[in-house]
Amino acid sequence: MSDAIGNLEIPSWTELDPDVREEWSPHIEQLVPAPPLLTEFAGPHLTLEEFDARSLADKVSHDAVLGARLLATANSARFGLVKPMTSIQRAMVHLGFNLVKSVIISYVLEHHFGQPLPLAEEHVGYVRRWSSGASVVAFRWGQAVDLPDPSTVATVALLARVGTLLLGLGTPPLGDDYRQLPTELQRLEYEQGRWQVSSPVLSAELVRRWGLPGLVPELVGRSWEPVVRLMEPDPLDPYVRPVCLVTGSLVLTEHYMRQPEGSPSDYLADDDYGLLRVNLERHRLIEPLRELWHSARLQRELAALVD
Repeated sequence: MSDAIGNLEIPSWTELDPDVREEWSPHIEQLVPAPPLLTEFAGPHLTLEEFDARSLADKVSHDAVLGARLLATANSARFGLVKPMTSIQRAMVHLGFNLVKSVIISYVLEHHFGQPLPLAEEHVGYVRRWSSGASVVAFRWGQAVDLPDPSTVATVALLARVGTLLLGLGTPPLGDDYRQLPTELQRLEYEQGRWQVSSPVLSAELVRRWGLPGLVPELVGRSWEPVVRLMEPDPLDPYVRPVCLVTGSLVLTEHYMRQPEGSPSDYLADDDYGLLRVNLERHRLIEPLRELWHSARLQRELAALVD
């Protein structure tokens, strides 16, 4: 297990040096309030049971680019349609609740960040693919292990990297070296050393200012913990298992983006993931993942969002 794991300190937003908060707070405020579609699609009232393709199609039909993205995803070669799909409503039914939500939220975030902030297109695309792919993994994995609300962990995975977008505004600037870091532990170390703040902390503070339900910013802000802490089952903390699942989804997706043919065992083999492996095992998440990962449905959905 890497020696760096036990030595990494990730201060919360309130624990940051005041000068660091003063540097990042204006960037965060540029993105407040949240776009209406984000608030609606990330809120607790929109669930799998309430998925209404007709109603959602009406909501997004006024945005030609969003409609085109949904149709492009549905018509991806990965879905093997014989006849191209041209109806947004039918595309939503074909894709299913979580895939539709992932496409819509990632699109809304991309445009919300891209309008006021001078972010590199390559960086925005990298984070969009990472977030939407992790959301699909979290949702399917949450279903496989019978989490009470797989939709919530999918939302958390989608929003856990908005802080990574914000880092694109940092000084010194973010470059290709960041996207090429081999493990999540090294990414967290890099962020703390370069900017004295981590992407999960920035993500949680932005989500909090957006006014999303309290559980969402809490889980977003904890998404670094399973990489550097032992996460024992705790009856007083019912969110330990969901946090481990979200972190695992983010790590697996980022490695999948670089090596699609790999397996979870391949992706988690590095010493830097020693604690993450232990945490996933202790919370009975590994065995269901092995079967899930090779399912045609997950691989099809991942490829449609990440390729």
